[in-house]
Amino acid sequence: MFTKIKTCYFFYVLILFMCLSPIFVLSTVAQVNTASASDNYTFKTIDVPGVDFLALTASSDFEDYAGYTKSADGEKNVAFTLIDGVFTTYDYPGSQNTYFFALGNSGQAAGHYEDIDGLTHGIVLDENGELQQYDFPGSVQTEIYGISDATGALTGNWTDASGIRRGFSGDEIIEVPGALETYADFVNSSGGMVGSYVDAAGTFHPYIRTPGGRFVSLDLPGAANLEYFFVHGINDARVVVARAKQKGVLPGTLVGTFQDGLKIFSVPDSVYTEGYNINQDGSIVGHYESTDGRILGFIARLAEQVEDEPIPTPTPTTFDFTFESIDVPGVDFLSVTASSDFEDYAGYTKSADGEKEVAFTLIDGEFKMYDFPDSQKTHFYALGNNGNAAGHYMDSDGNFHGVVLENGELRQYDFPGAVQTEIYGISDATGALTGNFIDASGVRRGFTGATIVEAPDASATYADFVNASGRLVGSYVDADGIYHPYVGTPEGRFISLDLPHAASFEFFFIHGINDVGTLVGRSKRVGGVVRTSVGSLQHGLQTLEYPGSVSTEGWNINQDGSVVGNYKSADGRVHGFIAKPTTEAVSDFFGNHYNVKLTKGLNMLSLPLASRTPMNAKSFAGLTGATVVIALDADNQSFVGWTPSSPNDGFAIEGGQGYIVNVTQARDFAFVGARWTNPTEAAAAAPSAIIPP
Repeated sequence: MFTKIKTCYFFYVLILFMCLSPIFVLSTVAQVNTASASDNYTFKTIDVPGVDFLALTASSDFEDYAGYTKSADGEKNVAFTLIDGVFTTYDYPGSQNTYFFALGNSGQAAGHYEDIDGLTHGIVLDENGELQQYDFPGSVQTEIYGISDATGALTGNWTDASGIRRGFSGDEIIEVPGALETYADFVNSSGGMVGSYVDAAGTFHPYIRTPGGRFVSLDLPGAANLEYFFVHGINDARVVVARAKQKGVLPGTLVGTFQDGLKIFSVPDSVYTEGYNINQDGSIVGHYESTDGRILGFIARLAEQVEDEPIPTPTPTTFDFTFESIDVPGVDFLSVTASSDFEDYAGYTKSADGEKEVAFTLIDGEFKMYDFPDSQKTHFYALGNNGNAAGHYMDSDGNFHGVVLENGELRQYDFPGAVQTEIYGISDATGALTGNFIDASGVRRGFTGATIVEAPDASATYADFVNASGRLVGSYVDADGIYHPYVGTPEGRFISLDLPHAASFEFFFIHGINDVGTLVGRSKRVGGVVRTSVGSLQHGLQTLEYPGSVSTEGWNINQDGSVVGNYKSADGRVHGFIAKPTTEAVSDFFGNHYNVKLTKGLNMLSLPLASRTPMNAKSFAGLTGATVVIALDADNQSFVGWTPSSPNDGFAIEGGQGYIVNVTQARDFAFVGARWTNPTEAAAAAPSAIIPP
């Protein structure tokens, strides 16, 4: 008997080590580059029409489900069951919140509720559909997480009058020797228990408790960085499901067998995944956040158990664009940093005397400049669909203060308690301003509306924009001065990215996110030029570059996926741009660029490429930097001229035609478009010619 128990003990030691050693604490739960278990499963979303928050936490082996959702008024969490397709909610009388975390094959559910004082009490749904309170003997608080189909025993945690948390299963107290806290979650039919405990230093350790009562735990590398690590479920085949969360990032899920080890597991294209239960057939159940901010349930089945159904594998999304330059005739510095969804723009430019930078709007083609009184410079970085703009100005002492443009007037905005304030976003959904502020101690934090945004353990936090679903984007700087871009959820969680070669970045900012979760950001390596990235956390970021530019700075992402920002041409001018999403074929067709060099004075110029959007004299002058554009009116055999003072956009610029332009200094820039397919136009689209004086 002794030999048998000893062998079993070492077997559990071995399998736990094999199971958990590949995890290396999930250096980031959402972004670890290790083998994924997800490819072995097919996924089905579990949702209820009209319900946008379905936190599925438990299931039976017959595809019935339980968990918690929002009450009808959205003010609290209430428990639910989804049995035979019937959705029923449960709210314990007088509770603040009610949760289910266990569901037996008999349809019995269990969990806990939070009373008016914030204390938790176990609850069990009886056969009559009524909630019964259950408190473990001697407990002040009780939480239930498991029901055994084999014995009916409840498993969970309880807290006594001294504040010590221990586990329980049935009437047995579960306590790891020397633990500060012990969590117990589930017991399989062979009596193997899973859970975790917290040591005296506050570090989490997952454990397996053998049927003989021995605990086998593992010291995880880097465990101090974990906010928690819970092993929630184990089936009779010893397949385990666990949740872990590193500080500052969203929860992640791990699934595996004892023999093969635990691997990262996530619903494809989800923001994060929380797996809670493992059924006897090996299917995983839990919930995930979709890219539009909803919480949905899921069941993931082993692929080989699903006949005639292809295995879904996430594939990286590519982003293809066509590019258009945004220019104002006579303006050589147009730093576009913001846009509305109606192709209006804002940013900053040079003042008329060229001595300072001033804000501008370009709405319905009308260009206006704004200079806050007595400022050293004024910039806009946000533009709402209603035409309101925002940004900040620098005062005479070099400090920044927020500015908001409303009804054509600038007003100052300082975040409460701020010494300096910078605004980068306006929410079209709520009107809330988002940005950064520095307090009297010199610490930089983000804000959105009245909420302070601070990434855990950050030396500086930047906040840039919040989309309609409440997802925030920005970046933070850690104690070593390393930048980490992040997405913040409405619940206050941070999903951050550990960038490859992060120490080589001078900065890395995420500036925008639209409602489908597409991101745009800017980065600069030490000694390099500013670059733009577009993509998503699920599929990664890719470089976006205006063809033929020296550098490209993307600042905003519109709801249609178009990216707005500015680029620098070879002659040093700064132009705005809009990059519109399209197919790869169209992007390639219009993605050619042709560099043109003009000398000071008069030049003869033809369109070297066919632009996606037809050009007129005004846009032609803006791109070329011309003070006058002259065309030949073939019908009348006379010349027609256009200057920036003309009352309209002028004549169309056509392929196969030559135009005379006057520039006040040498120009070097790129035309972007498609190669001419008409032989006559192609022959005429020759390099520019200099007209002798």
